[in-house]
Amino acid sequence: MQEGSIYDDPVVYDHIHDTAWLNDIQFYIEQVKKDRGPVLELGCGTGRVSIPIAEQRHCVTGIDIDKRMLNRAREKAEEKHIDIDWILGDIRNFDLGRQFGTIIYPANSIAHLLDIDSIEGCLACIRKHLSENGLFILHMFTPGLKILSRDHDKRYPVSEYDDPHGRGHVVVTETTIYDNARQVNDVKWYYLYEQTGEEEIKKFSMRIYYPQELDALLRYNGFEIVAKYGAFDGRPYDSSSPFQIPVCKKK
Repeated sequence: MQEGSIYDDPVVYDHIHDTAWLNDIQFYIEQVKKDRGPVLELGCGTGRVSIPIAEQRHCVTGIDIDKRMLNRAREKAEEKHIDIDWILGDIRNFDLGRQFGTIIYPANSIAHLLDIDSIEGCLACIRKHLSENGLFILHMFTPGLKILSRDHDKRYPVSEYDDPHGRGHVVVTETTIYDNARQVNDVKWYYLYEQTGEEEIKKFSMRIYYPQELDALLRYNGFEIVAKYGAFDGRPYDSSSPFQIPVCKKK
């Protein structure tokens, strides 16, 4: 069976993720309310976060490495008559020639930086583009050992939805293989089209960042953590928190 990427079809990606994330957008809107200057979103994808922020009259730039996702973002912004600067680029190595008052990195996207050179390259670019009084905010889930130690041969439920292209109801399940040495979880999503019985496989990999490791990477790459939240309602991070949401400034 042919394998693809979960980013192959931005319309389906939106259809799944628009409902998967229900409360992070308002969090980011609140974070940028104090006018520190323009906003940069890293890994902006189809503009799920950038567009609502721009709707609040903020100047927003989004950068992503996938042209298909950016084309979808551009279409959605144009439908709403919103002006956003969409940049095709690699967040591990970019130079936009300007600085931003707020830089955000939502939706676990940091997990796509699979090795130390990638994360340090990205953080160096962020420092370069962050204004002196600016804030850098990222989101990463708190790793769960129960999930990482799952049976490799067993499928686990992800979601189900009605296909936006009219192919009926779709059930998505996943298998995972976690590499302890690399701290990378290799994931396959299986899309079962119940109407026809056909199945597609999409795969992706996620680097697992543990809480103390993430804090250390930020501090040793020139950032001071001024707050760390454990959920989008603003509660402080603790051992029960589902998410890691550090808010940083440059040292």
